[in-house]
Formats: sequence, structure tokens, C-alpha cells
Amino acid sequence: MKNSIIIPHFDPDNKMTGYLDRCLASIKKNSVDYEIILIDSLKSYSENVNLGLKKSKGDFIVVLNNDTEIKDKKWLEKLYTKSKISSWRLELHTFYIPQILKLIPDGSCWGMPREVFNKLGYLDEIFSEGYGFEDTDYWMRAKKIGIKFKDAKVNMIHYKNKTFNTYFDNDFIFQRNHNENLFLEKYKLI
Repeated sequence: MKNSIIIPHFDPDNKMTGYLDRCLASIKKNSVDYEIILIDSLKSYSENVNLGLKKSKGDFIVVLNNDTEIKDKKWLEKLYTKSKISSWRLELHTFYIPQILKLIPDGSCWGMPREVFNKLGYLDEIFSEGYGFEDTDYWMRAKKIGIKFKDAKVNMIHYKNKTFNTYFDNDFIFQRNHNENLFLEKYKLI
């Protein structure tokens, strides 16, 4: 198996089924030589991705949000790299550490060869359920050991944060702020 596609799926109320179905159909239509590892649990994003990483068998690993739709027949070919972390697009990083990370991968669709994963390891599970900082933490760790980022320019749609918009409440805000504080403390930015 050449490509392992990990999809962390959080949907306790079945409000995301249509997005997931669209995502899976777009993979089937636009992909060859792959396995899909759908992690459907109530664990945190980091824990779900890590479960997928443990189950993956491919030489190239892709993490894909469940609210994405691939529109590019060559998306896996474009993402492929031998030594970098690639993403369907790079984003301008404007908070906290722009002097360290200027352009970072968009966390909704990113990939890496197994050799890069072997160097970086798993996502840090200190980041609890909620939005953010687990992927930014991964990019920081990559940057620290000299791993570069690739803009793959993949044609796809990200129905931005549909999971979190569905479950946006005071708990979400608390957890996001908690993750932000953990990130700031970890990198001594406060």
C-alpha cells in the first residue's frame, strides 16, 4: 500500500455524515493505491490522528479532515514528497510566532513520507479536545529539526471547521483557550 489516508472523524450527533460521505466519495473518485483509516471516536484530534498513524501501513501518510472534498485527480501525486511535510496549501502564519513559522501547512489536508514521521513521531496529546495547536505544534517540531514544508497546490474544498461549528459552545471556547495556553507555555511564548 503506497498511501495511507487518515481521517479523524468526530460526530457524536451524526451531523457531519454528509460531509464525510462527500469526502470519502471524492477520495474514491480521485485516488489510486491507498488505504483509508477512518478514526471515529470521541478522543481528541491528536489521539485520533495518532491512532490512525499506528494503524497506517503506507509509505506516504496523509491526514485529511472529514469536511474536505478532493477535486484533483493528481492530489496524492502533488502531495507526495520524499523529505518534507506537504499540504494542499500553505497559510500565512500571523499569530505568536511569525518570525519562526511564516508559511505553515493548512492542517485540513497534509502529508509526509513515513521517514519524516519516523523522525517526528506522533502528535502531542497534551492538546485536549477542541480547536487547535496540535498541528501548529507539529509544524514547530518539524521546523526545529530542519524539515521543510511544501505547497502542493491541490484543488480541493475545505468546508472550514464544520465539525467545530456544529459543536461550538462554551466547552469549545474553554478547550481552545486551554490548548492555546499549553502551546504558549510549551514554546515559552508567555
